[in-house]
Amino acid sequence: MLIFKQFLMEMPLAYKRQPDEDEKIWYHASPHRFDISEIRPMSHFGTSKAARIRAASTSTTRTSKHIKSNVMAYRLKLNKGWQIHDDGGDHSPTDIVDMLHSHHHISDREHQQLTSKVALPAAERPKGYQHIANFLQSKGVDHLHYTNAIEDQGSKTVIVVDPKNTIRPVFQSKVARVNFRRGMMSYS
Repeated sequence: MLIFKQFLMEMPLAYKRQPDEDEKIWYHASPHRFDISEIRPMSHFGTSKAARIRAASTSTTRTSKHIKSNVMAYRLKLNKGWQIHDDGGDHSPTDIVDMLHSHHHISDREHQQLTSKVALPAAERPKGYQHIANFLQSKGVDHLHYTNAIEDQGSKTVIVVDPKNTIRPVFQSKVARVNFRRGMMSYS
């Protein structure tokens, strides 16, 4: 059995940072079961604490102490990113477009064009996110980032534009048990 320091020194290749990857390991959690190929554009990645809090706050499957959640750890290739803010909302497509405009990343004309494309019913949000992802890719942007104001306050969170070319899993537990009480304690 390796102690943690030995594990880091003799880290398996899957965990080691590749030259084009960010130094940090990023986490993503969802109450839904899915694999890496199903992660959509504009998905959020943050600290392990933020992922635990997110899982605890969105879970519908909960026993007395634990929740079932799909928890994943990733290495990310982050090159060009634009900063937005965390207003406590859900970062809907319309919110993101408005934030891009308020941070002066897009012009008035681009804001108007994108808003008309992403103003869709909630059931069609994936289409709205794909419109934003296509636009950002055309600008050479591979991620958005913000300082988290809700889960793990003050930590950095990234929104990945193109998961297929940006993320590499290093750990995935499709039926992880997340301690609900600990997650909610982290929330306050």
